[in-house]
Formats: sequence, structure tokens, C-alpha cells
Amino acid sequence: MKNIQSYFLSLRVWICLALLCAASGFGFASLSRALADANARQRAPSRPRPSPHPRPTPGPLARRASCPQYTITAGTDTIVPGNTDTGNHCVWCDTVIALPFPFVLYDQTFTSVNVTSSGRLDFVCINEPAGYTETCLPASPNNCPYDYTIFGLWAEWSTDADQVGCSTWANGCGIFTSISGTAPNRIFNIEWRVVYRENVAQTGNFEVRLYENDPTGRFDVIYGVSNGITDFDSAGVQGLTGFFTRDFCAVSPPQNTSRTYQLQPCGTPSPTRTPRSSPPPRLSS
Repeated sequence: MKNIQSYFLSLRVWICLALLCAASGFGFASLSRALADANARQRAPSRPRPSPHPRPTPGPLARRASCPQYTITAGTDTIVPGNTDTGNHCVWCDTVIALPFPFVLYDQTFTSVNVTSSGRLDFVCINEPAGYTETCLPASPNNCPYDYTIFGLWAEWSTDADQVGCSTWANGCGIFTSISGTAPNRIFNIEWRVVYRENVAQTGNFEVRLYENDPTGRFDVIYGVSNGITDFDSAGVQGLTGFFTRDFCAVSPPQNTSRTYQLQPCGTPSPTRTPRSSPPPRLSS
């Protein structure tokens, strides 16, 4: 009796499956293949899943100046005369010189610099000849970008030694250097004694001073007496794109005064208080 009941139960199951398959367009042959594939997958050994590739670990961030702009403070310092001739006696030319100590400009350290007859210090790229390219900062590229350049008094100067106005100085025109103080706190003085290229009777005298181991990257520009310049001049400092500090542009340069350039100090962030977790409430007895 139980066998007869099981038989009719199985028959009813298969009839139901057949009706469902017919309604969905799924034939007995397809049903048999599906059941056979399912049994085969159950019997087949499981394949190991491949290990995932390791995720890349980001490296350290590149060093970036967090306070990259220089500030300018006016002063009354005077020129310290140079006593070593750099050999720069020309118009629109650069002369490379070694620095007596490493000097940091913005976030880069330099051990040499190109002194230019036009009144600049080109730390990276030689940007002469650069006739008639004086402009307000930021200056557009000439031979190359003016990245890492100090513009002491950028104008149409000449350091040729045989010009009329060069008799103003005992050693004539040129770019001369000297060192003040002792290590590790020396100052490297770079003095220009120049004439105006378009009128060699008119002269200019100014100096850039680089400071050793100064935490603010300090340098000074000292202005003596300059005449003949009323426009087409520029002063300041320029780093990478977007980083520059302009002192003046297209005006008569200041006389017998000084400028101190220093990187802005970085503010110290206020500490964030860590909230304390509240103790659990005491259970009343």
C-alpha cells in the first residue's frame, strides 16, 4: 500500500514538473540536461579561488613647501662692498659662480648661481640674452622659465668695464662678491656696479645678500644710488608657477634702502581634544 502511495506521489510530482516546463517552454530534454549538469557540478572537485592581487601601497608624498611665499620688510641696511670680481663684464650675459655655502630658495637647495648683467640671480636656467624682456612678476619664460630667480634690480644694465659711468667706482663696472661673518652664519654679498645700457653715463649700484642656515630662507636686496631708470625695471623673487613675490615694477627704483625677504612662517595647528567616553550609569540597588 505504501509503495502504491509513493508511486502516485512521484507521478504527481513529475506531472507538475511537466506542466511547469510546458508553460515556460522548457522541454523534458532540457530538464534532464539541467539535472545532469547540476549533478556533475556537485560531483566535480571545487577549484581553488585565485588569490587577489595585492593593492598598491602609496609612497611618501613629495616634499612641498607649505608656506611658499616670501614676505618683504623694508630696512636701512647699506651695501657691503664686494672685493672679488666674478668676471662678468658684458651686456645680457650670465656668469656662473660657486656659493660659499648651500643656500635654500623656496624648497630647493643650491650650491651655485648664474649672476646676470641684467641684475638677476638665475639659480636654475640661464635666461640671457634677454634684451628688452623686463616685465612685472610673474615673468613669462624666455629661454626657459624664470623658476627660482631673484630679481635684484632687473633692467637694461651693462657691466662692461670701459664705459664712461664706470669711473664712479675704483674697480670699475662688474659684479663683485664678498663674505661677511663666520660659519655657520655667513652672509654672501653679491654687488652690481653697472651703467644703463642706453645711456652709459647713468649708473646703478645694488646688492643681493644670501644668508647661511637661516630657517626663513632669508636674503636681502640692498639699494644704493641708481639713476636713469624710470620704467622697464622689476624686482622680487619667483619660484615655480604661482609662487612669486613682487616688490616693484616699472617705476624708479628705491634709493639708499634695503629689502629683507623671508618665507612666511607656518602656523601651528591647534590640537584637537579627544572626547572622553562617558562612564556607564550606576545601577541603583
